[in-house]
Amino acid sequence: MEDRRFVPRYPLKLSVELLGAHDERFSAQSHDISLNSIGLDMERTAVLGLAQSGTQLSPGDSVVVMVNGQGDATITLAGRVRHVRRLSHEQYVVGVWFVDPDPIGEAALENLVEQARQGHV
Repeated sequence: MEDRRFVPRYPLKLSVELLGAHDERFSAQSHDISLNSIGLDMERTAVLGLAQSGTQLSPGDSVVVMVNGQGDATITLAGRVRHVRRLSHEQYVVGVWFVDPDPIGEAALENLVEQARQGHV
C-alpha cells in the first residue's frame, strides 16, 4: 500500500475523548499524530455510538477530538473521519483529519506534535 501522507506522523499514546454530533462522549487511545490528523484505537461501542450516516462511524462523519496537552490543558479540535478499519469484533483503527483549527488549537497541536516528534509524550 502506498503512503499518501503529506506531513509526517509521530507515535503518540494518549487517552483521547471524542465528542459526536449529538454530544455523545467516548474514549479512545491515540497511536499517532501529525499536524493534520490523528490515528485512534477505538472500541466497537464508540464506533457504533459515534455513527452519523449509518450504523457505524464512516468516512466523512464529524467528531470533536479532545486531547490532554501539557499540564491540565485540553486541546479541542474538530475533525472528519478519514477511514475506519476493523481489527477484530471489538477493536477498530480510525483516522481523523483535523478541520480548520483556530489559531489557539493550531498552536497547541503544533506543540503536541513537536513533543511527540521528540518522544516526550
